[in-house]
Amino acid sequence: MDTSYDRVPYPGGAHRQTHPSNSAAIATVLGLSPKRERFRVLELGCGHGDNLTPMAYTLPGCEFVGIDLAPTAIERGRADVARLGLANVRLEAMDLMAFPQDAGEFDYIIAHGLYSWVPDFVRAKILAICRDHLAPHGVAFISFNARPGGHLRDMLREMMRRHTRGIDASKAKIAAARGLLDALTLSEGKAEDDAFADMMRREVERTKRTGDSVFFHDDLAEVNGYFYFEDFAADAAQAGLAFLSEAEFFQGTEDYFSGPRAELLAGCGDDLIRREQLRDFFKCRRFRQPLLVRADAPIDRALDSRRLVSLHAAARVVPSERKLNLAPGVEMRFSKQGGANFATNHPLTKAVFGSLADRWPEALPVDRLIDEAAARLTRAGAGKEHTGDTARGVVLDYLLDTYRANFIELHGAPAAVSRRPPERPRASDFARAQLQSGTSATTLCHEEIRFETEAPREAIRLLDGSRDRAALLAELMPHHAEMNLERLEELLGELGRMGFLHAG
Repeated sequence: MDTSYDRVPYPGGAHRQTHPSNSAAIATVLGLSPKRERFRVLELGCGHGDNLTPMAYTLPGCEFVGIDLAPTAIERGRADVARLGLANVRLEAMDLMAFPQDAGEFDYIIAHGLYSWVPDFVRAKILAICRDHLAPHGVAFISFNARPGGHLRDMLREMMRRHTRGIDASKAKIAAARGLLDALTLSEGKAEDDAFADMMRREVERTKRTGDSVFFHDDLAEVNGYFYFEDFAADAAQAGLAFLSEAEFFQGTEDYFSGPRAELLAGCGDDLIRREQLRDFFKCRRFRQPLLVRADAPIDRALDSRRLVSLHAAARVVPSERKLNLAPGVEMRFSKQGGANFATNHPLTKAVFGSLADRWPEALPVDRLIDEAAARLTRAGAGKEHTGDTARGVVLDYLLDTYRANFIELHGAPAAVSRRPPERPRASDFARAQLQSGTSATTLCHEEIRFETEAPREAIRLLDGSRDRAALLAELMPHHAEMNLERLEELLGELGRMGFLHAG
C-alpha cells in the first residue's frame, strides 16, 4: 500500500521523553511498580525506527516491536536493524486497525506524532490497543497537538490547505503553500499594532522555518487534529485508561503560579484533569505528551521521596565553585544549562550534587549515590548528624524537589554510558552507522545531536574500541590540521559529556 509517507519520507529521530526509562521513573514516583528489566515495548507509527531501534541497541535484554503503515519506511528500518545485528527488535508494515489481538502484553507503548494525524476511528483504536495490551503497571505515551495554543497553527494550516486545494503533486503543493506564507509576511509599509497580527506573523515565521517533509505532513496534512486536554482525558477514560502524568514530569508540578491563577488552580481541589486543563490555558500550551495507565492501576499521588531509592539520577549541573565546600551552613549554588540555579547548605546534599555534576551524563543509582557521598563526608571527618538516616532523608526530599523543578533526571533503566573516555574509546555503533551518511546521531542517552563540523563526526566513526589515542591521531591529523593530542582529549571529553561513549 502506497502512502504519502512513502512518497515524501518523514524525518525520523530519537525522542528522549518517549524512552521507557523516563516512563518507568515517573510511574515509580507515582506509586506504581513498572517493569524495568526484560520488558516489552510497542511503538505505533514507528516510521523507520529511528526512535525505537536505538532503544533496542542500548537495552539488549528487552523486546521491541514497531509497526507503521508505510512499507518503504519499514524496509529502511529493517536494513538498519540487520546492519547492527539486533535480534531484539521487529519492525512490521501494518495498518494498526489490524493489530493482532494475540500480540500479548507490553510494558510500554509509544505513539508519538500519530494521534493528531489520524481519523477519529483510528484514535479510538490507539486507545483500545493501549487498554487491551498494557501490562497491569504498564505505561503508554501518546502525544498530540493541543488547544488552546494550537489555534493559530490550525488557522494557518486551514488557510494553506484552502489555497492549495486542487494541487496533487507534493512539490507543487509545498511551493504554493510557501508562496502564501511569503505573501502573508510582506509589509505594506503600514505600522501594525494589532497584537493578534503580531502573533500570526510569528506563527508564519515559525512555519516558514519548517523543513519541506515536516511541512508537508504536518502543516498540509488532510488530517491534523488539535484537542483540549480534558477531551483527550475523557476519551482515554472511556477506553479504560487513566492519566498518569505529563511525560515531562515538571510540567504538572510547577508551583510558580500566583494570584488569580493560583486561586483558580486551588479551586480545582482533587480534580486533576480540570487543573491540568487550566495549566494549558495559562501556558497557551500547543503540544501535549501525556502518559496513560490502565484505569485500575494503583496510582498514589502522595509523593514519597523514599520511592527514589530504587531509581537512577543524573543532573546536567555545574557547581558555583570548582572545589566543593562541604562545610555545614556554607551555601553552594548549582546551575543548570540555560541559567536556572538552586542553592543548598546541607553537607550531604552538596556532596550528592557534586557527584552528579562530575558524572553527567551517567545516571547513578540513588542509593549508591547517597552512600558514596556519605563515605566522602565521613573521610572528611563529618559526624553522624551529616551522614545518618536523617541527613539521607533530607537528600531524598531535595532530590524529589529538584526533579519536580526539572533540575535533575530520574531513570528506571539507564544506559551504560561513560563520561570519561577509556584508553580505547568505543562510541555507540548506532551513532557510528548514522554518521556514515548523515550529520546527526543518537547518543546512548537517547538524545539526537547534530554536528556542524566534520571532526567529531569522523571521530565517532573511528571509535570502534580498537584504536588508542595514537591510532586515532594518525587517522585524524591528515584531514584536520588543528588536531593534536590536546585537541583529541578535548574532543573525546565532549563526546563523553554528550553521551556517545560506552562504559567499560
